[in-house]
Amino acid sequence: MGRKFVVSEESKGQSLRKLFGSQTRVYGEHCSPRMANRQLKYLFCALHGNVMHDVLKKLQQILRSSKGCGKWLSAFVAILGLAMVHEETQKTAHIIADSNYAQGICTERQAEREAEKACQNIDDRFFFITNLFRWKYNRGFNPFNKTKPEKMTEVLGVKAMGFVSKIHHLVSEKCKPTSNNISDHLLTVPLTVEYLHQRRYVSISTDNQELYTSRLVGRFLLSFLDPLTP
Repeated sequence: MGRKFVVSEESKGQSLRKLFGSQTRVYGEHCSPRMANRQLKYLFCALHGNVMHDVLKKLQQILRSSKGCGKWLSAFVAILGLAMVHEETQKTAHIIADSNYAQGICTERQAEREAEKACQNIDDRFFFITNLFRWKYNRGFNPFNKTKPEKMTEVLGVKAMGFVSKIHHLVSEKCKPTSNNISDHLLTVPLTVEYLHQRRYVSISTDNQELYTSRLVGRFLLSFLDPLTP
């Protein structure tokens, strides 16, 4: 939602000639069809709302159910997906605020406050959902915990546990250091937890809008990967 569509450089000449005829006008890089962008984003916004409604409705059914932990994975995936979507929505909030400021609709400070307020509202609602998830399963059922793999596999099944293991492996893989300059502190802390802690403490602000990726995802995963996290 926060990104605009542009005409690829490889097909730009041919595409623009088809649209405007054999004009000799020179176009710069990253040409963006404004009307097409608005139309597509209108459709994406409607689709986003419909999908969000369906996901939240299904998640509500799972969390309100009095059954056991058989639907743990479905709820986990839903919340993880919500975290990713919310991070992009928060970035978009800053982009919209910047656009309003550029058009003279509000001052720069007003734009920043509105964007930060919108992001904080998203944070509050997301943490409410994650708290419901924790209350539902009371942290006693944690497939990321390797101490009782037989019990977890019995409840979720082999395929579901394989999925959880792949997530754990993927996060660990992405946390591998890219430099030999590793402090003693990093050597004593699991790389996964260290990376997620770094993302967790990224605060909401206009200056940090490019650092929102994995911010909510990190906070959610920490509740499974770091037993010291409240």
